[in-house]
Amino acid sequence: DDEVVATIPQNIIIDIDTLQDEDGPASPYFRDWLREKLADEKDGPLLTERRVLMLYYLCEGHTSPYLRTFPRLPTNEDAHDESTFPTKDDDATSRAPIPPLFWPKEERQRLLHDTEIDMPLVAKEKALRGEWENCIHRWLVELKSLENDNNTAATNAVGFRDFCWADSLFWTRVLKYKNQGFAASYHWVPLVDACNHSYAPTCYWESDAVGNVHLRTKVESGVEEAAPIG
Repeated sequence: DDEVVATIPQNIIIDIDTLQDEDGPASPYFRDWLREKLADEKDGPLLTERRVLMLYYLCEGHTSPYLRTFPRLPTNEDAHDESTFPTKDDDATSRAPIPPLFWPKEERQRLLHDTEIDMPLVAKEKALRGEWENCIHRWLVELKSLENDNNTAATNAVGFRDFCWADSLFWTRVLKYKNQGFAASYHWVPLVDACNHSYAPTCYWESDAVGNVHLRTKVESGVEEAAPIG
């Protein structure tokens, strides 16, 4: 059998199930708020798995030991550092380490105008703005109030740009799988999400019947580990 490199137990995997567990990664105020909202006739249908994970990141990502491998939101200095952008002769999507959604407006205009990525990017930002104004901002205000009431380490003000970053982290870090007996389909799995991605992977991950995730290597030791893309 292929060698198991690491086993990540179900109770530290971040998903809609574990965030409601008493022994899960969420703080009590967040866990209780989530349970109440999921049962709410109005908010329950709006609180998708993706939004739950993003809210957890926005509220507790600064202190959670399970999200240490997640990259942080680019600072204003990062976003205006000319060395992070391609030159006019480069492919606009090939070298920039910061996602285009977080480029300064003038750089987006210079590099992406009339390209295939321009209109989808505008549509993406518009859709995220709609989510933010419809429910996300309201929920964050509620959670911030509970966080302060419970004397936890209050986060800095969370804005729309932070929400866009959380969306980017969701789509680039989430693993999608379903286990019988569990509600969750989307999962943030510590360690596994940090593996290098490859179209020719040297290792792979799998979940077992109780929700644990195993990272298995297909090659001899000493070869860089890379997991499948997606």
